[in-house]
Amino acid sequence: MPTLLRDSHFVLERYAAPAFVRLARTAKPLTGKAQPERSLLACREALGPLDPCELGLLIDWRLSPESAALDAIEQAAVREAVAFAAQFARAAVLLLPAAAWPDTAIQVFRDEEAAIAYVSASG
Repeated sequence: MPTLLRDSHFVLERYAAPAFVRLARTAKPLTGKAQPERSLLACREALGPLDPCELGLLIDWRLSPESAALDAIEQAAVREAVAFAAQFARAAVLLLPAAAWPDTAIQVFRDEEAAIAYVSASG
């Protein structure tokens, strides 16, 4: 799987079979509310000629700093990830069992295989 972008807070990877893109949050704590916006803008640019409307997106949030509740900076990261996901054909978020995710239109999974099956399904 080619890595399209790697910074200290996010990794963007493209998978060919099945075809989807993974946006993974790293374990490094965010330093400010502007950081997620900058990182996700770089992710948009890193997609290059790929058409997100033809791909699924798996938001892998399992390495994010663990908390039952999201602080303001992590909430900003979630908002940016949800906005990034809007351009894809379908999106899912993969979480650890105790992790929090706000109520959004993005399907939440705790099982990686099920999440990959969902984002790579056509139609």
